[in-house]
Amino acid sequence: MNDIVKSEKSGGALAAVAALKGNLRKAKQQIPETQGLQYLRFLQDGSWVFGQENEEVLTEDRVAINPLSLKTGWSCWTDRPGKGAKNENMGESMVALGQDPIMKADLPKHRDPKNDDALCEWKEQISVDVKFLSGPHKGKQVHYKTTSVGGINAMSALIDQIMLQLDEDPEHVVPVVNLDGEHYQHKSYGRTYTPKIKIVDWVSMDGDAMTEEEPEEEEEDEVEEKPKPKKKKAAKKRKPEPEPEPEEEEEDEGEEEQEEDQEEEQEEEEQPRRRRRR
Repeated sequence: MNDIVKSEKSGGALAAVAALKGNLRKAKQQIPETQGLQYLRFLQDGSWVFGQENEEVLTEDRVAINPLSLKTGWSCWTDRPGKGAKNENMGESMVALGQDPIMKADLPKHRDPKNDDALCEWKEQISVDVKFLSGPHKGKQVHYKTTSVGGINAMSALIDQIMLQLDEDPEHVVPVVNLDGEHYQHKSYGRTYTPKIKIVDWVSMDGDAMTEEEPEEEEEDEVEEKPKPKKKKAAKKRKPEPEPEPEEEEEDEGEEEQEEDQEEEQEEEEQPRRRRRR
């Protein structure tokens, strides 16, 4: 009898622990990610920046996208009217790869007390960790998250390419990209920029693969070796020796003129002699 009571108690405790674990997971999902990382952002003028100082990302910077850090979910922001109005994040709910997706209907409702308690809309969001492999920010890690249509489309296309790469070369599944922007003409807002994520290489997840920039080192070596052909070309320019021939031709013409002058002088000298004989 006592064993039955004990088993019932232990079963209830396990159920409570499981429920607590599930609730904590949900709570953690709704806490906005900070982790001390700086945020990577795409601005309305088509440029990429990160951090509070808006450090600029160059289009030629090589950036590695960590596919294992991909998360999907929802983010809730205020939508305050007026130009320059500062909006606030009311919460977000994100899950890592492999976890069950979050249903929008299950998300809590948030209202903006600074905007007549207006209901704040939940929008789809994708986030990922990014690391600079080259350029002035080499070695820095930042976090990118987006709810914009252009950002979601760019990330969705990137995920499609990663899935194709898994079939072709599963050992190199980390995309190395250049961050850029492209634009289109919007009827209401005019020129509108959207993120452009261009894959330039693939590296592996092993060791320090994502910290090395071997392709750039090879390019630098090639650039250093390029001056050698230049010396050869310069030598070729010095080799052509037939060019002095025109000078020799000019000298021959001068010699011929001198000979003609001498003949005329001789003829002039001979003429008085002939007259004297007569």
